[in-house]
Amino acid sequence: MKKTVLITGAGGFIGSHVLELLKGDYEIFSLFHNTPSESSGVHELVGNLAKDISHILPRKIDLVLHLAQSNFYRDPVNNGQDIFDINTLSTFNLLNWAKKAGAQKFIYSSTANVYESTSQILTESSLVKPMSLYAASKASAEMLVGQFSKDFHTSILRVFTVYGPMQKNMLVAQMIERLQNNYEISLAGGKGIFLTPLYISDAAQLMVQLLDSFECRSGDVFNLSGLEQTSLAEIVSILAQILKVKPNLLITDGTPGSLMGCSRKILELLNYSNLTSLQEGLECSVHG
Repeated sequence: MKKTVLITGAGGFIGSHVLELLKGDYEIFSLFHNTPSESSGVHELVGNLAKDISHILPRKIDLVLHLAQSNFYRDPVNNGQDIFDINTLSTFNLLNWAKKAGAQKFIYSSTANVYESTSQILTESSLVKPMSLYAASKASAEMLVGQFSKDFHTSILRVFTVYGPMQKNMLVAQMIERLQNNYEISLAGGKGIFLTPLYISDAAQLMVQLLDSFECRSGDVFNLSGLEQTSLAEIVSILAQILKVKPNLLITDGTPGSLMGCSRKILELLNYSNLTSLQEGLECSVHG
């Protein structure tokens, strides 16, 4: 008999890729906020996580992958309640439901923004010091997940820069659009932010493999990032070469930011070594 899995945020960029990988191997319940994908072989559920949706969830479940998050993370001043309801309160509600439904494992998708801002490479033991309402809501949810680690197996994923084809309104997608339209691109200190990008197919594959892995301890935290350390300037340079355009750069004063993670912990646990290179990932992002 196939294991049952609930995936929230199934209509999102990462969620839609994870959903495709799960097909055939699991009985899938996918939760969408608005319009379902009409995907075959999937129990599609539509509900607002800011409200009580326990009545639409299955009575029994084996695995839970909680990817959903508030869409208003860029506007916390006007949408603080939604950020709290979706990122924090819904996580607590899902944890309670999962316990009653007999879940074996619960994976929570958090963010690298929970860490203290630093130019150093971030590991899972780096200081957690959220500096925004969005990051604080995610850190709070992490603490709630930890409280259920004795009821079922839990894992927390701190997601860094994930990118790929068809992504919208995120860094790499924005750079592609700016280059295609000759829009100005600002680079602090001539470099811009330093990153460790992870290609979408790798991110989705790691999440799916972790679903069935019980070798780590319950409550463990994993960074989800690439291994290549790069800068926004280098990303723009590679994209410009792929697109065969000259970037319209504005070099500004100031110290470049940094959000670089070390993901060796999850890569070694899952014996996953064939990460997509930055060059290949950016080419796929441009050409689809």
